[in-house]
Amino acid sequence: IYYKIYNILSDISSIKDRKISEKGRLGIWEKAIQKKLSINLPLLFKSKERLLLLNQVENYFRMTEKITRKYNIELKLPTIFPDAKERLCPYIEKNALFIRSDGKVSPCMEFAYPHSLYINMHQKLIHPIIFGDLLFEELKYVWNKPNYKAFRNTRRNVSQKIPWCGDCVFSPWCFFSRSNERDCFTNEPGCSECLYSIGLSICNI
Repeated sequence: IYYKIYNILSDISSIKDRKISEKGRLGIWEKAIQKKLSINLPLLFKSKERLLLLNQVENYFRMTEKITRKYNIELKLPTIFPDAKERLCPYIEKNALFIRSDGKVSPCMEFAYPHSLYINMHQKLIHPIIFGDLLFEELKYVWNKPNYKAFRNTRRNVSQKIPWCGDCVFSPWCFFSRSNERDCFTNEPGCSECLYSIGLSICNI
């Protein structure tokens, strides 16, 4: 898959340099569709050089896998080239939740505390999402709250119901990508740039 992406990016560079015909440009898009790849031009122009580094990372991953197999060590590696069509929420898949030290109940570790992250060429503010407080409520009651059940139901089919901002050319400047308050599908909160759902980060559950 590395070589597929790199070859497409090489063709795209010709567009940027205006050295390719209109017919050739259309051919690039058709090639991407055939390979079932989405093209985010601003992001890819900035990422082409990084693909060489990612190829090295991929080689190191293979070396690491070989060593762990030799010594019978369990290993779980992140995805290098993720596919938005195969996203899954680890917490939804395992019917899990996150309980903070103060008793607050959050749907996942990512939404447990306020923080910021840098993704898809922009900064994103993550607000804590709290569905209950175990100091005053039973866990079963919190789990069965209508708004929490609706949250989980939406995320049982992430690839269909949750957009992925990494494929959108507007994501670095989009109002919806500034925070996790909501996404462009009107989901509240938004999980449209979750690195865990796409496998770029490995969830600790």
